Parts: sequence; C-alpha cells; structure tokens
Amino acid sequence: MATICTATTKGGAGKTTLLVNLAAEMRRLGYGVAVVDADPQQHAARWVLHGMARPQDVGSEIAEGRHGIRLAANVGDHDIMERILDLAGHSDAVLVDLQGSANQAMLMAFGVADMVLIPVQPSEFDIDGAVTTLRSVKAARDMTRRDILARVVMTRTSPSFATRSAKETRTAFERAGVPLLKVEFLERVAFKEATFTGSAPSLDAPDSPAGRNVAALCGEVLSLMAASAGASAA
Repeated sequence: MATICTATTKGGAGKTTLLVNLAAEMRRLGYGVAVVDADPQQHAARWVLHGMARPQDVGSEIAEGRHGIRLAANVGDHDIMERILDLAGHSDAVLVDLQGSANQAMLMAFGVADMVLIPVQPSEFDIDGAVTTLRSVKAARDMTRRDILARVVMTRTSPSFATRSAKETRTAFERAGVPLLKVEFLERVAFKEATFTGSAPSLDAPDSPAGRNVAALCGEVLSLMAASAGASAA
C-alpha cells in the first residue's frame, strides 16, 4: 500500500492517537502494518509494545509488537530513511509518527511518504501549525519531484454538534484551498482509555461509535491513496 506520516508542528493535536488508531484499523482489515516512531516521546512505540517492553529496551532495531504490528522505535535523522524503506519492503502500510517540529527527519520522511496527515484541533494555533507543516510537504515535493498527498484532519471535534471554532477552522482551510478529510477524528473517551490498555476501539469494539469513526476515517484515507495510485499509473 503506502507510507503514511502523521505530522504537525503544533503539539497536542492528537497526532499519535490518530496514528495508532489507523494502525489498529488497518490490522483489523488484514493489512500488514508497521510503525516508525520518530517522536522523542515514543508514545506510539509504547502503544505497540504495551506490556511487552519499553521503547528504550528495543533500541532502534525493528521489533515485533502487539497485534502483529512491526515497530522501529527511537528513530532519528540518522536512520529514519533506512527504517522506513526496510519496513516498506515487508509491510502493506508503514505509519510514521514524527516529532512535533519542522526538522530534517520530517523532511526526509515526507520525501518517501505517499501521504501526510496533519491533525488539527479547532483553534487558530493549530491552523498555524498545519500551515508550517504544509510548507515542509511542499519542500519535500520540490526536492523529490514526487506527488505527496497531504490532508488536514480535524481532530477532537464534538460528536454531538459542530462548534463555532470547528466551523471557523474548517472554513479557514477551505478558503485557503487546503484539502481536508471529510471524516473528522471525533472526541471519544474510548480513544483515551485505549492508551491504558494498548488496544484500540477498532480491535475491541469495531461496532462502537469510536470504532465506526476510525473505520470511516481509515476508509477515506485508503480510498484517496487508491485513487492517487490509479492516477499515477495512468
């Protein structure tokens, strides 16, 4: 399939939560999934290894994690390209969690990515972070002369009603011509609870509201990548 990066220069937007839930849903669908954790906090690695080991114990070598997900933890500028390409050769999908800043590792990962997902909470600060991240995507496109899909993902939005801030955030991107996913990553207690168990709604309760939300979001991502691959082949 593809290499997908989750990235934003604004912290707290739900970047890692988005990544691990996409990983879980892709595993539920039967895909071979690998995670590359290039964020110093190593939260994605902790989820993949939950109850097995600590990220620092496995170093940066490729490890086998829970749910049949392969993992490269503690990845940095010096080995991010090698780890992504190694895993891409043996996986259907490689999901890369990047540090919350514009840096060399981000640019290198974007250079080999097929898609970049930029999570944004409804706030002006998150909009600024997304714009900065999109500049890095453009720089990677210019350097590699590759088409790299980029989509903003609205995160932590209310499942009950559209708030004024959410409407204004979406409108700001639409006016700027920035493409957004139609499906939003909603605020659900189940996503927080899963961080304590190392599981995910997709695996424990796929028919729950949280499970259905991730399934719809992942379905849109997969459809966009399939359409992009088809356009490239043509």
